[in-house]
Amino acid sequence: MDKEIRQTIGNQDFQISLKLFSDEDHPRSMAWGEMLVSLNNEPVWCSESENAEELPVVWAWIELLEFLGDKWPWLIMEERYPVPINPFHPGTMRYEAEKRWEGMGEESYLEEDERLFRFESRHDLAMGMKGIFLPSLFVLRQGKRVWICSDNVRVLTGFQETVDVLTSLGECLAGFIKYSQSPRSERAVQRWRTREQRARDHFWELRTSMSRDLRFSLEQGQSPQEFWEADPENLTFDNELLAAARLSAGVVSLEQQKLILEQIREVPFQKVQQLDQVADMVATELHAGMRPYEQGYTAARALRRILKLDPEKSADPEQILSRWGVAVRAIYLDHCPLDAVAAWGLGHGPAVLLNVGQGARPAHEHGRRSTLAHEICHLLVDRTGALPFAEVLGGHTALYVEQRARAFAAEFLLPEETGVQYIRRYAGLQEALEKMSKDFAVSIELAALQIKNSRLFSELSEEEQLILSRSTENHTASNL
Repeated sequence: MDKEIRQTIGNQDFQISLKLFSDEDHPRSMAWGEMLVSLNNEPVWCSESENAEELPVVWAWIELLEFLGDKWPWLIMEERYPVPINPFHPGTMRYEAEKRWEGMGEESYLEEDERLFRFESRHDLAMGMKGIFLPSLFVLRQGKRVWICSDNVRVLTGFQETVDVLTSLGECLAGFIKYSQSPRSERAVQRWRTREQRARDHFWELRTSMSRDLRFSLEQGQSPQEFWEADPENLTFDNELLAAARLSAGVVSLEQQKLILEQIREVPFQKVQQLDQVADMVATELHAGMRPYEQGYTAARALRRILKLDPEKSADPEQILSRWGVAVRAIYLDHCPLDAVAAWGLGHGPAVLLNVGQGARPAHEHGRRSTLAHEICHLLVDRTGALPFAEVLGGHTALYVEQRARAFAAEFLLPEETGVQYIRRYAGLQEALEKMSKDFAVSIELAALQIKNSRLFSELSEEEQLILSRSTENHTASNL
């Protein structure tokens, strides 16, 4: 047996440098070693020398192996936050939760705080370490991506790449201590070796975000494999039915969820080569350094250019979707917060289920157009990333993804530069906004948002700026 093992795992997004050793003072059974963890090439788990040089942390890493073995099902399958919040990333989760708890009754607050703490204890690797303080290292899956967040650094990186890093780390630690006679090390290795079986036990709960009783009510005697068209033996498996359930769970009633799943099941699979080609072209214009709304604007401008749309004329999202082979179907969910459900995968779709029930935005022309434009963004940008199988507008879709789609919809339906020209063309601000609304079939609010976020806003009079601000008081540039 080697008394020392050195290994570097991962890439610049998420990298772990590890040296394990054993001697009289550092028993092999405790997996003593030096570890340096970096995100985006910046050390987040490290110590400092007297000269402020970054050094590895020396500790007994059996605790990390125990954490990985115990929490594996949630690390690789859980995506939903445990309370009704939608933070930009896990690093702002506590802040968003505390805002929600302001004014909440003590009993409700304490119950949610407990749920959030348990969630943190499943996803923060630092919480698995006892007797040593390490900065948070939060791992949370989002589709084919994973947020990895420390106190001051965060990356959105590939899901499979992250699983590979954690697997290699676990294998290295388990391999180093597997011949130890210590009961603790034997338990840790056994827990690691059986992690996938425990993950299978939690598969349906974590991939649907539904309790067993609620699932049984939907399945009505069918096997879960048949009802969900899913393979629980493949722990990375996902599809459009599971994703739609996950994103809508707790937002709609069980009957509404049943209707959504039935509608998705009725949509046949359709190859969409033209959509795929356009998505590839749009992707070349986007990069990770852009803010979400900047990506949305860039994608919308790219699509208008690809489709050769006149910037002075309105676009027809429904016609574009039809041309691409994307089914648009009406669904009636009265007094429901969901505006649309989009689904795509190897079994069904792509399709957009548009809620035209009472109280839904798509029941009216402007809301229908903006909702369809919103879904176009997801179809173009998110099918290979955060939303590989479905999106639920009004559900649990990640905030940064929704910010991008909202910005896309606004720019695609009414190009910002065209809006500026309208303001300069007409004598009065209100007249220009109404003309934009009519010519481009968008709401006054959307038109006002485009002007408020344009370079022209600073040139307007104080009165005109106030008019625009009042028209858009429930929105900001970042959540357009």
